[in-house]
Amino acid sequence: MDHPGAGHYYGADYDAGVVNHHHSGGRHEYLIAGCAIKCDVVFSLPKWKTHKKAGVTASLKNLVGVNADKNWLPHHTEGAPVSGGDEAPSPGLKHRTERKVAGAIRGLSHRVPVVGPLVHQLARSVGKPIFGDTESTIRSGNWFGNDTIWRMCLDLNKIVFYGNADGSLRDPQQKTRKRHFVLVDGIIAGQGRGPLNPDPVAAGVLLFGVHPPSVDAACAYLMGFDPDKIPILSRAFQCRSFALSAHGWRDIVMLSNERAWNRPLVDIPSNDTFHFEPHFGWKGHIEQDSAPRLSGEQPVEAAQQP
Repeated sequence: MDHPGAGHYYGADYDAGVVNHHHSGGRHEYLIAGCAIKCDVVFSLPKWKTHKKAGVTASLKNLVGVNADKNWLPHHTEGAPVSGGDEAPSPGLKHRTERKVAGAIRGLSHRVPVVGPLVHQLARSVGKPIFGDTESTIRSGNWFGNDTIWRMCLDLNKIVFYGNADGSLRDPQQKTRKRHFVLVDGIIAGQGRGPLNPDPVAAGVLLFGVHPPSVDAACAYLMGFDPDKIPILSRAFQCRSFALSAHGWRDIVMLSNERAWNRPLVDIPSNDTFHFEPHFGWKGHIEQDSAPRLSGEQPVEAAQQP
């Protein structure tokens, strides 16, 4: 299913026109490193962490690394949820004022070299005590309601799994999807304000698998989170065309030298999992004992069609 954010996407640069140019009118374009498309086998080595926009980051989110221009990637949709955006849960007057000022300054930074960026830098230092630091304030899609980034991440996974060098996609019925091996480094994992400023968790864990959605669901479950409440995970198991999985996460069986984990994933007791602290924008919404993330949510096509 397409996303109604065209024209309001925000990527990774002041010039939001770039990301919106590549994602409009039902067209979704990505600039992918040639080696990621031409290779026969993918080896992914993600770090085990929480993530402010995606909830968790492991192999599915890790494929953002195959992208060659980060500003082609929709990270969130500007605006309030009531208008189709996902910047923040309930933007008040302060937030709306901040966004208007920030938009004007971003435009100045883009149009006026040297001076514009200097004004932007000064405005950020002045605005931080007024509008709050990003490390403690929800903005820019850094919360459980981000309905944009999971679509982008799953698009990238589909492109890598099924993509050809000529820009075409392999027939999913022919079962010619590339192999994808995942080794997650959880020796020192990260919780809280991930991915850039997490608190360390000395988990002492390595997780390996050949099916990225399953590996990521296992990561989330062992962190103490519910995969159903994390869109990048739940939607990865729901893709209809160019499927990323032929089973549900509840079918996952763990093989582990940790006796309590050597069983079906859903049979692992909560007491035998870690209890990572989510990013504050996700806290209270993705833990295994938290309320459902959204009510009445129906399975749909999991990602934008590239």
